[in-house]
Amino acid sequence: DSRKVHAWQDRENDLGPAVWHQAVELGWLRLSLTEADGGLGLGARGLQILNRELGAYAAPGGFIPTLCVAQWLASVADGDQRAALLGPVMAGEAAFAVPAMLEGKDVAVLSGDGTTVSGKLDVLGCAAGSVATAFAVVPLAGAWGMVRLDGGSAKAEAIEAWDLTRDIARLECNAAPLVARIDD
Repeated sequence: DSRKVHAWQDRENDLGPAVWHQAVELGWLRLSLTEADGGLGLGARGLQILNRELGAYAAPGGFIPTLCVAQWLASVADGDQRAALLGPVMAGEAAFAVPAMLEGKDVAVLSGDGTTVSGKLDVLGCAAGSVATAFAVVPLAGAWGMVRLDGGSAKAEAIEAWDLTRDIARLECNAAPLVARIDD
């Protein structure tokens, strides 16, 4: 209820991780993915219904970026990349962050050498405290890359925002290894 959401915003409860773990148990992280990928096969329509309901209750967590990236990966990544990245997400062990466009800033293309990436970028979603592993989707020249947030070569520092139910962070990559690269 709204009192629990307000308490979460005041950092007085663990609603974010609790909702994330409940979502795993209910299969929400598998909802849109195909059965061949281990999902429930409800596609974008299932994702639309879930996101509408999560928004109606201002449920905290990195659901929108994670579920949208999972849907995107299911359609563009090769079989090995899909299995390596989607398996931990469906198990609730991993989440995705995506580039965020904050007021007055453009999304920066990060520099890379094909195996590593460097630069700074604001991202939405990290599921802070909810998952063991977080990945960030980063724009590269002619491609999209995926880095694992490890606190070293790829670290995210929280940015305070008016909507405390969403995680926004400044990602800094210093020769962070690419976990995956998906060409445009």
